[in-house]
Amino acid sequence: MIDHLRTIRSILMQEA
Repeated sequence: MIDHLRTIRSILMQEA
């Protein structure tokens, strides 16, 4: 099970 928050944060950070 992957951490949804972790994934979302990673994407947001990359898009920032």
